[in-house]
Amino acid sequence: MALIKRLQDWLYDRPATVLGIDFSAAALKLVSMRIDQTPGCVDKLAAVDWPPALAEGAWLAQPEEAALFLKQCLSMHGINARQAVVSVSSRVAFVREIDFPMMSEDELASAMQWDIEQYIPLTPGSYYYDYLPAGSGISEL
Repeated sequence: MALIKRLQDWLYDRPATVLGIDFSAAALKLVSMRIDQTPGCVDKLAAVDWPPALAEGAWLAQPEEAALFLKQCLSMHGINARQAVVSVSSRVAFVREIDFPMMSEDELASAMQWDIEQYIPLTPGSYYYDYLPAGSGISEL
């Protein structure tokens, strides 16, 4: 059994530590988890209030300053990991499922550029957007 676990670890290159980052309106929250142990355990935990210039979602408009603050917090709390799971407060993020007819990736990019405004209740140009094609919707059984 130990040999199988060693092979799986080698084949899947599973990291020993995973970082969790939560960008909420009031604070930047960090958690470092050791997942190479069973059960996984929290290694380090930190919640740091945003500086006034980045509070209440202002970090969205200042990504360089927010990245520098994140880097400083990670260093200050001795948190280090190769992989991270990130969450963003629902007060500053919109997730929408949008149905489009089948089209090429280039056509989808163009369609998103023209249609995005009807799905986001903010002033055009005041937000960032990204998309991920989720599939054709046709089950292949």
